[in-house]
Amino acid sequence: MQVFHDRCRLYAGGGLMPDSQEEAEWAETTLKMQAMAQLLAF
Repeated sequence: MQVFHDRCRLYAGGGLMPDSQEEAEWAETTLKMQAMAQLLAF
């Protein structure tokens, strides 16, 4: 996460393995971002 004076920029990483399912990896990344956004909401 980058914190600026008036905003934050969130990042989430992920990794694909040979047996990974792309849709499941994307869903996991989305959940990570939602959790961060909820923590920052006020």
